[in-house]
Amino acid sequence: MTTELDIARQIANGELPSPQRAGEAAVLFDIRITGTGAAYRSKLDEFVYRPPEEYLNDEFLARCNGLPVIWEHPDDNKLNSEEFGNRIIGTVFLPYLKDNEVWGIAKIYDQDAINKIINGGLSTSPTVIFDEQQPTQQIDVNGKPETILIEGEPSIIDHVAITENGGVWDKGQEPNGINLSTNTTEGDTMPDEVIESQEHEAQEESVQAQILAALGKISERLDALEGAKADANVAPAPAEVAAEPAQPVAEADNDIPNRIAEVEKKLDSMCEKPAVLSDSDMEEVADSEGKAAEVAHAFGDSAVRAMQGETPLAYRKRVIRKYQKHSAAFKDANVDMINDPSTLKAIEATVYADSMKAARSPSINTGSTMPREIKHESMGRTTIEFVGGKPGAVFDQFKAPALSGRLGGN
Repeated sequence: MTTELDIARQIANGELPSPQRAGEAAVLFDIRITGTGAAYRSKLDEFVYRPPEEYLNDEFLARCNGLPVIWEHPDDNKLNSEEFGNRIIGTVFLPYLKDNEVWGIAKIYDQDAINKIINGGLSTSPTVIFDEQQPTQQIDVNGKPETILIEGEPSIIDHVAITENGGVWDKGQEPNGINLSTNTTEGDTMPDEVIESQEHEAQEESVQAQILAALGKISERLDALEGAKADANVAPAPAEVAAEPAQPVAEADNDIPNRIAEVEKKLDSMCEKPAVLSDSDMEEVADSEGKAAEVAHAFGDSAVRAMQGETPLAYRKRVIRKYQKHSAAFKDANVDMINDPSTLKAIEATVYADSMKAARSPSINTGSTMPREIKHESMGRTTIEFVGGKPGAVFDQFKAPALSGRLGGN
């Protein structure tokens, strides 16, 4: 006995074309659930990056079992009870990995949807939900700043939609989220329901043509009886009204695939495995961390830690960028352009000294906050010394608000 799961596995393995009929009601389609890597969202004018390792795994596939397949996204892109009832056309029941994408065999039950999908030109678009706001960053791609949304692991896989407007994960190409190999594979297995529907539509068109032809003959006979002439000023029949000139269609952004490729190339270079630092580099980083920690503690901040594989020069530049606003001499300096260690060391010393002065200055400590100096002593002891400021400021926060009034008789 051959089950629908057997058929689905053969479609996923390329042994059978998509779609395939399974039983009397369902048709099996091979659809893309989501892509990975970089893609472009034209509505938001931003790139999105889905790390492959977060999606191309058994855990994510298990979460796609039973995923609702709907017709177009709801207005807010998320399903609720009403939208589910209005839009559901089937479910995914065999998710699998194909190259760097997640695909699945879907059971589609809605006959109108089946007919439209068979006609081609459609794609898929998933909606995933995150518990936390996903980080965005700006990267320079060929001299142009691009906004990148870095997506991690989603908390909810809401649905996958069949869409007529193409999907983000088509990546600027023709719609390719639905595998339709029916018309190009031997052993054509187009569902009987689709064939019957198309034959019915052809019959309807034939009947309509016959009715129009009959009406035309009746109109000709009436014209002849009334002595109508060929050149009479008669309004044309609706079918003969000249069509309005076609409106120019904006050309598609054919550069999107190239832009996506450049973004992926840039991200790949950013995600390369960091180089192993030498012992001398690690010692220099540790020494720089100690100096940076003194400045950070003066402001009551946590110490700026070096990232894995970060070179001493890159780390020092990152710390300088954080505190250079406190230095009148170097607040506008572009330290990223400085690659000479001696020059950077001089700038670093000035920025750190100016930052320490700023941390102790009463001008940046108002209200009940007093300037303080944090000292790290031997044996791991830390002391905080208040170094000026408004007299009594430390107690102001505990005082009741001042009251004023007037005493007097009539």
